[in-house]
Amino acid sequence: MPAAEWSVLLYLAAHNDLSQHGVRSLDQVLRAGASPRVVVSTLIDTPYGVRRHVLHGPGSSTAEAMRSYDSGSIASLVETARWAFGRQPARRHALVLWSHGTGWQPRELARRDAVRLNTGNVPALFRETALALDAAASGAGRAVCFDDGSQHALDAVALGEAARRIARDLGKPIDVLGLDACLMATVEVAAELHGPARTLVASQELTPATSWPYDALLAGLLAAPEQDAGSLARGIVAACAEWYRLNPPRPNRGDVAFSAVSVEALPPLLGALDALADALRAGMPAAREGLWAAQRTTQNTQTRSGLRQPSKFDYQLWDARSLAAALGDAGPDRRIVAAANAVRAALAPGPTVLAEHHAGAWFDGLGALSVYCPPPDVSALSAAYGRLAFAKRGPWAALLEAYNPQQHG
Repeated sequence: MPAAEWSVLLYLAAHNDLSQHGVRSLDQVLRAGASPRVVVSTLIDTPYGVRRHVLHGPGSSTAEAMRSYDSGSIASLVETARWAFGRQPARRHALVLWSHGTGWQPRELARRDAVRLNTGNVPALFRETALALDAAASGAGRAVCFDDGSQHALDAVALGEAARRIARDLGKPIDVLGLDACLMATVEVAAELHGPARTLVASQELTPATSWPYDALLAGLLAAPEQDAGSLARGIVAACAEWYRLNPPRPNRGDVAFSAVSVEALPPLLGALDALADALRAGMPAAREGLWAAQRTTQNTQTRSGLRQPSKFDYQLWDARSLAAALGDAGPDRRIVAAANAVRAALAPGPTVLAEHHAGAWFDGLGALSVYCPPPDVSALSAAYGRLAFAKRGPWAALLEAYNPQQHG
């Protein structure tokens, strides 16, 4: 069987309050169809059942019902990817995970936990990491692919482990990993995927329930199946930008944000962030007020003096380029200014940032990825943060400890 150019899997973890929107996205994919050069498979898990589809021509597919499924499980995702990508050889592979996402925003997790407690269910969002990684302490703290039936989700550690297993099966990195979920375009998530993925497409913001325009995305790929991973990642951002220009969501006056990042080209950015963390930490305690002032400047700009509904800028996630710009624009410590400007440059459009789109003037200057940095006297640090690959590098986690010496939450 000749190799296709692309094999695409859309994994809809919709066994939650987004199930109707998941069905809508699935219908878009089914209408678009597939071709001999673009192989397309889907799995959708809802409270009403689980089905996986193999697509043929436009509007033509073969469906298979499954008895039970845990879409918040590493094993389930890996097995589904093995089924989808093993059907036909392909030069490139795209995996899109569709669900709730929480990035690094603790309040969203607290809200979901409260829902579980109110319904009598026991919250166990991060059990999967412990089960899958030889009962090691659960680690990531923020998650994607929420399954309200099993009470599981893929936290960032589990997501990275699933990606590594899929890449190992493929014998190469996943060419495009899309996270059609809220708040997943973070440095921490990208760092977990360094190695098993080439490119990441996600959002720093709250993703509208209407999600990505899959009919337009697949139409573009079907028309140009020879495109490489970077081109497809840029195309996803462009298609989302155009769709939401024509169909602006109601919250926050229609603001959206989408990013495409080369995970392979991530090391220079991580090195720049390490240097900034070292410079800020060396400048403590005097640097504490400068960093807090930069955060206030960033939040004031990107919430239009508080008029936007709070989302990632609820003192947890900060656009890394905007924060660096505020630190680099002024300040007596030349080392901090130089390091901040290096981060700012690393997040300009280029080898790492393949594409960034936002709507809303308050987002001008976004750099595609947010970073976790809760200020003191506002929020305690997450006790789970140290389990992440980015935290294990040392400098950023050490900076957070020096900047925010509160008891871990």
